[in-house]
Amino acid sequence: MSSLDTVMTELTVSAVTWLIWDWCLTFDDEVRFVWSKSYKVPIKWAFLSARYVGILSLCSGHILNLIPISCQAKLGLLLALDQILVTTVEIIMVLRVHALYNRNHRMGIFLGFLAISGTIAEILGWALSMPVAQFDPQCVVIHIGPSSPSFLIIFLAIDGLFLLLTLLKCIHAIKTSGNWVPVISVMLRDGTLAFFAITALMLPNIILLITAHGAFAQILTPHFTAMMSCLGCRLILNMQRLPLNLERQHSTTESLPMLTSNIAITIESRSTEAT
Repeated sequence: MSSLDTVMTELTVSAVTWLIWDWCLTFDDEVRFVWSKSYKVPIKWAFLSARYVGILSLCSGHILNLIPISCQAKLGLLLALDQILVTTVEIIMVLRVHALYNRNHRMGIFLGFLAISGTIAEILGWALSMPVAQFDPQCVVIHIGPSSPSFLIIFLAIDGLFLLLTLLKCIHAIKTSGNWVPVISVMLRDGTLAFFAITALMLPNIILLITAHGAFAQILTPHFTAMMSCLGCRLILNMQRLPLNLERQHSTTESLPMLTSNIAITIESRSTEAT
């Protein structure tokens, strides 16, 4: 086993440990807020995909080593799982921003266009790079085509646009309502943290892909996968917990509506409501 393969194994184990730890921390909320939902609710499928595709992606690398397939086929299967995870997080962000804009039809079309365009660009970037990919004897990528950084740059740009749209709407809501609404606070906090977390892992990967042509770029993949999985789940759970947190803070007998996949926010003179 090469030193690079050993490093990849250790990084994968640490990433799996991170995911399992996060899964244990949030399992009660997962059962309470996600499993209880109807299978017709999109947010349920988005959460389950973010959680369990991430775990499957990290564990499948060593499982595929036991199957007699080519390195390119193995890479293709791993990239397909990671693409499902990335697309799931994009869908979650689209749902959040769309809900923030009161499910405006035009905004929904625009956000859908961004998500679909980003996914197509990401798939094309890898499809153009994979045929020229080179591997070591343990199927660790040591060289990949120049098109591969494109999907990371595009995803980062789209995520930045989601944050900008969230920021603009939050500023407008604060100016209109005259106060800092809890829903706005959670949306802005989570959107900002998501952007900087993704940026912190993507920029080094982009630099490695451009300068080293893929060599050592895979060392960042396990923790990127773990981060995207945790991020998608946390974005959903934080909004699901909000009504209960508000009930505790205000200690009122009037129950607040549970947040679903549609988090519609309506700003009127001095009021904001989430459904």
